[in-house]
Amino acid sequence: MGKAALAEVLGEVKHGRAHARLALLEKRRGEPDATLEVPLVDGLAEGLPPGPPWERGRELARRLREQLGLGSKPILNDRFGAHFGVDPSRLEPTEEAVVAGFSEDGAGRVGIVVRRGAPTTLRFAVARLLGDAMERPPSDRVMPATDLATARHKFQRAFAQEFLCPVEVVSQRVSLPHPSDEEVAAVAWDYQVSEWLIQAALMNHGLVERRYFPHLL
Repeated sequence: MGKAALAEVLGEVKHGRAHARLALLEKRRGEPDATLEVPLVDGLAEGLPPGPPWERGRELARRLREQLGLGSKPILNDRFGAHFGVDPSRLEPTEEAVVAGFSEDGAGRVGIVVRRGAPTTLRFAVARLLGDAMERPPSDRVMPATDLATARHKFQRAFAQEFLCPVEVVSQRVSLPHPSDEEVAAVAWDYQVSEWLIQAALMNHGLVERRYFPHLL
């Protein structure tokens, strides 16, 4: 698995359930939901400036958008599939409680498994795995996306948030510092993300006071 990946997985599971989680990962490694193709982004994470994991995640997302010529455009499911071989809308995940990627070879092929959820949830999960596949320690053969608030978790989420919907777009389309529910919903619809993602982006970048979205605190 790789030491960093193993530590991430063991940090999330409750005492006594480690063997079951590792067995599940081993099983799903041979039964991925889909395969991410990431050869075009090989090496893009090199030279990321030191700093908090969320800043590194955002920077990598910006670099990837620039390399793909996306600008600030939405990366809808068909475009996501064209670039990375996975259309999130066509995934058929199970109820099993894992989200992870598995390095298949040296050519940027990553088998992925995700939990069942809303379409926006699946897109976010796949984007997390994409970011992790680009920046993971070379020794990690498994790329876990856990719910534990680790540095890796924060990197993945910041990458996914910025890649799917750049905060610059959000800041231009809503009324700051008090965006309306309708404005948030419109941006979320256009970029195929959840309203929660838009609200979290505004709050995390200090564009909206935290008390304005009390449900995120």
